[in-house]
Amino acid sequence: MKKKNSHAQLLWRLLKGSRLLFLCSVLCSAVSNLMDMLNPQIIRAAIDNAIGGMPSTFPPYVNALVEKVGGFSYLGQHLWLMAAALLVVAAIRAGAHYLTMVLNSKASETLVKNMRDSLFSHIERLPFAWHQKNHTGDIIQRCTTDVDRLRAFVAEQLTSVFRISVYLIFALYFMFSMNVQLGLVALLPIPFMLAY
Repeated sequence: MKKKNSHAQLLWRLLKGSRLLFLCSVLCSAVSNLMDMLNPQIIRAAIDNAIGGMPSTFPPYVNALVEKVGGFSYLGQHLWLMAAALLVVAAIRAGAHYLTMVLNSKASETLVKNMRDSLFSHIERLPFAWHQKNHTGDIIQRCTTDVDRLRAFVAEQLTSVFRISVYLIFALYFMFSMNVQLGLVALLPIPFMLAY
């Protein structure tokens, strides 16, 4: 247990200077995921409510927002507003995705710099006898491989876990808000996927 804590503490220390960047990257990823989920909802509202005239099954805050614009009947007569909403959602998604990539890259480069500085200062303090026993090429190769693996883990896998978790939460919210029974059916394969 102590070793796991020391690994987590080491990772936390190496993330100094990039923690906020990683957090902002995850938040931008959440915004991008939310925009992915809003797109089909706007199309659903346009087809079912604005054109089809069906009663709204959206939450009250969405209905209140639509009423401020003029209601679904008004949107049915002015479909360009729905198209404009789709364009706005797509623009926000593209901007959030771009920011996610930029912030993640900056954060991972800061992490790499911290790791390299830490490794250099550690190797510099090792006794001369240790340097005689270990070849310089082996030390360099080991350091670069380990640094690259840790950068790949934090920048790709760890942020992907957060991104997928947020995506799953939004997907569950929208599925259950539309149809509880179908949402439960869609949940059935998730434990198997997680176990895999």
